[in-house]
Amino acid sequence: MTRHMFAGVSSPVGFIDYFDNIMPVQKARARYFLKGASGGGKSTFMKKVVTEIERRGLDAELFHCANDAQSLDAVAVDALGLCIMDATAPHSRDPQIPVATDTIIDFARFLDRGKLAAHKSIIEGLLHDKKILADKAARYFAAVGKIFAAERIAGEAALKETELENLVNGQAKNFAGHKILRCKGYNDRKLFLNAVTPEGLVSFADDFFADCTVHGLHTVESIGANRFLASLQKKFNNQGIETESFYNPLDPEKIEYLHLPQLKHAFIAIGGIFEYRGKIDERIDLSPCINTAMFNRIKMDIEHDSELFDMLLEKVMDAMLDTKAIHAKIENIYITAMDFDRVDEMTEKFIKAL
Repeated sequence: MTRHMFAGVSSPVGFIDYFDNIMPVQKARARYFLKGASGGGKSTFMKKVVTEIERRGLDAELFHCANDAQSLDAVAVDALGLCIMDATAPHSRDPQIPVATDTIIDFARFLDRGKLAAHKSIIEGLLHDKKILADKAARYFAAVGKIFAAERIAGEAALKETELENLVNGQAKNFAGHKILRCKGYNDRKLFLNAVTPEGLVSFADDFFADCTVHGLHTVESIGANRFLASLQKKFNNQGIETESFYNPLDPEKIEYLHLPQLKHAFIAIGGIFEYRGKIDERIDLSPCINTAMFNRIKMDIEHDSELFDMLLEKVMDAMLDTKAIHAKIENIYITAMDFDRVDEMTEKFIKAL
């Protein structure tokens, strides 16, 4: 099964990067770090490798670019201990165990320096314009984050802590005694299934949990869902159960989905702006954990803030789209300077050597 995720996303506090969780060096047989300019063929290289992996019937994890969800930032294949990642900014990485495990593939060697030199001043101007637009998007995003956090804090003020913890304990007890094979190399793997992109809100959650028993958290305005998931995650880890926690890009310290990969169970927050629409096998009702009278007193303020939130989020995506348009112009310059025949030759040799 091919799984689609994000290892890094834009957020109200900047770019959040969990690339170290794609494949830890301890469990890797071979990791490849792709270097080179945008438009140099790194994503296309990874897509060709994925095609070969899928042809062999192997499971793969595809990590998409949050600034262009059609492009890939990384690929991981557990069965081969293989990891390939775009190791350029904003998620720069360098080998930890050079040659023995980690190898750099430099796409810049396929560039014609002379062709690029003729466009140097144009590239500098485009980079300047791109930075201005990116800063604009970041400022709007920061405002979105403050509203989102204010709504969550206001809602959680109505939580009944004891009732919520009792519900968490009951769910954790259901999984007590399971025999767990520790094969992932970590207790909790942090990643994303959702992202705010230039094209809008993108989510891979609906399909991601297709082979799981899904426990959906039913609540009002998502109140209590994060607290429930964060507490449950810690209890599972203490019981020796490994987890994958998928965080909310609008509040990147808050969990949206909790996955038990070895047990094929998942706990997900229903609703929210990414609107999970996948299957749900069991509903867990959090409403008894909410002080209804208190929530009704703050409800109007939350609804008012939501209107401002929607307007600002739209401005974030518009600014991101403008930034992407400038980035595309820079990419096109580098594309004209690339020797893609040599890139294709290198790609074929790489695939044959897998």
